[in-house]
Amino acid sequence: MNSLDKEMKRLGFNVAIPQLLYTRDIGKHTTLLVEGEFPPRKMVPAVGVYVYTFYKARYEFKDGRMSHVKVYAERRDVRSMLFKVKKHLEFLAENQIISK
Repeated sequence: MNSLDKEMKRLGFNVAIPQLLYTRDIGKHTTLLVEGEFPPRKMVPAVGVYVYTFYKARYEFKDGRMSHVKVYAERRDVRSMLFKVKKHLEFLAENQIISK
């Protein structure tokens, strides 16, 4: 397990696919997701190999289809993505949406 996987676990995320997909349920039908992807050649980050997108997805009650997506950070390097995730988790904890 690499350091990103360990950090995401420490933040409460499940490691679905190491270095590529992390999930955290914050409600009955709401999930935070961080997806990694190999960037196009001209977008290769200075740090790391992948770029990451951080977003929240809401799923339908009846059939489990995704009904709403809110993107918080798109195609960011690992440092920038971690900063955004930590700030968002702090916001959720301050508003008592999740526990610390």
